[in-house]
Amino acid sequence: MDMRGVLIVAIVLCTLSLYPYEVKAQSMELSREEELEIENQLERLNKSSIKIIKTQSGDIYDCVNFYEQPAFDHPLLKNHKYDFQMRPSSRPKGAMNENKPTNKERHQSIVHTKPDPKKKYNGSGTTASFFTLDNVSGSQYSKGQMKIQNGNDFIQVGWTAGEVSCFNTLCPGFVIVSTEIPLDQVLPESHPGGNSSQVVNFFVYKDQVTGNWWLELGNKYNEIGYWPSKIFSDGGLKDLATYVEWGGETYSPPGLLGPPMGSGWLLKGNTADDAYCKFLTTINEAHKTEEDATNTLKYSVDVDFYEVEDWGFRSELRHIMTYGGPGPK
Repeated sequence: MDMRGVLIVAIVLCTLSLYPYEVKAQSMELSREEELEIENQLERLNKSSIKIIKTQSGDIYDCVNFYEQPAFDHPLLKNHKYDFQMRPSSRPKGAMNENKPTNKERHQSIVHTKPDPKKKYNGSGTTASFFTLDNVSGSQYSKGQMKIQNGNDFIQVGWTAGEVSCFNTLCPGFVIVSTEIPLDQVLPESHPGGNSSQVVNFFVYKDQVTGNWWLELGNKYNEIGYWPSKIFSDGGLKDLATYVEWGGETYSPPGLLGPPMGSGWLLKGNTADDAYCKFLTTINEAHKTEEDATNTLKYSVDVDFYEVEDWGFRSELRHIMTYGGPGPK
């Protein structure tokens, strides 16, 4: 099963896939079927291609003019020349809601910040591992993620196994400024045990000048793009975040058993076998990255099938949590 990274904006579900290493793109000969599929997609999106590239891993990308990227299809960004950013105005200094889901088909195993009306966040970061998962089919999904939220507005970044209804730039609103890490990349296979675990860095923060929320990815923390402040609501992420979480989530339609989460195993108590998020960090109201997220709680449903553990501070791993499980059999 392919594993793809996840990005969720405001009320819409959007998925961002990434590859944690440099991917060299080059022009390659496409089959007639591939050309027809690209033409059909562009016709549906009403976009004109200026170049088509095919990566060494076989993924095909269609390049469009900057102002024709799907971000500007968002109703709040259409029909005007948008004052975009190519770099954030500022970066945080330093190193890098109590109501839970009631949908019985949706399961979480997470570590999250404690509710505190006096506490707000300019963003957060983590280094997350991922594993290849089988038995995720149809409209099911299983993902590892970091989530930033205020009210009904939220941003999620991470990886996903399975299908989701709207992903990456297919949901308008996210403005891409760099192609250093291609979106919608299929991540390399990774299995529990041994030394095959793969990791990727995520960092999301609010620009102090523009109010846009920036995304950085990968080993070099490449500035990939941002969510414009105007797509968020008053009392939501136009302000700072009030809640941050890290961990796993699964979904199955009614009548189907839940898919596996994390590594697909119940927790073994080590980072070779368990999916984890380490370097859990939050950015405070002063726009300074705190070394470790503090005052956190763990939460999970169906603990017979999905587990979570908050390890707290563990030396070189800093603040780390693990999660996962096989799901109901």
